[in-house]
Amino acid sequence: MEGRALIFHTGADEGFMAIAGMTLDGKRAFAAMTNTFGYRPDGSSWTMDSLGRAAEVLMK
Repeated sequence: MEGRALIFHTGADEGFMAIAGMTLDGKRAFAAMTNTFGYRPDGSSWTMDSLGRAAEVLMK
């Protein structure tokens, strides 16, 4: 993300979706969770897309 290597995780369970990440040096990290669960017919997720865009802003 933005030229940085990250460790990150996404997950979903019972109506919740979350994303968390950290730079490899541990100096920057983020976490976001929502109770909005949503998938498109093709299997992609508008909710994860939104969380991913927010993570990009936080990691700039």
